[in-house]
Amino acid sequence: MGVIVHTSVPSGADGLSSDKLLPGINWLYGWDFTQRWSLAGSTQAYEATDLVPLPTSRGGTRSDDSTKHAFTVVAQSFSMEYELTDKLTPYAEWFLLSPAGAMEPGVGPQHYIDTGFTYKVTPNIQLDGRAGTGLSPHSTAFFCGSGLSLRF
Repeated sequence: MGVIVHTSVPSGADGLSSDKLLPGINWLYGWDFTQRWSLAGSTQAYEATDLVPLPTSRGGTRSDDSTKHAFTVVAQSFSMEYELTDKLTPYAEWFLLSPAGAMEPGVGPQHYIDTGFTYKVTPNIQLDGRAGTGLSPHSTAFFCGSGLSLRF
């Protein structure tokens, strides 16, 4: 088990930056059932922002101006992995992103499933790949990605 406390910093262009610190906390845990099978999970909460149109004096909203509104995202994940070889480990995962207090239209809970693998090139270098799909109306239909991890 472990706990990670983190924050983003207000950097970048106006359209990309939240203009404030966005703190969060992540609790990570895992269990080895056998030498090859394991289950892992993550429970986290972090602050995010969305854009909310500002009201006009006539009761409508101005589409040309908006304000950044802070809200909390609660996230949960569980993954099961099987160590196929000393180097190759495939896995399957379910995760949820649940925005609490978001005001931007169309924002809601997002459920996903994905599968992927990790490959240890050396004890200090690892490659990974993943692909998945959304399970709820607010989720992205399909996603994929790859990564490189270096241990120093």
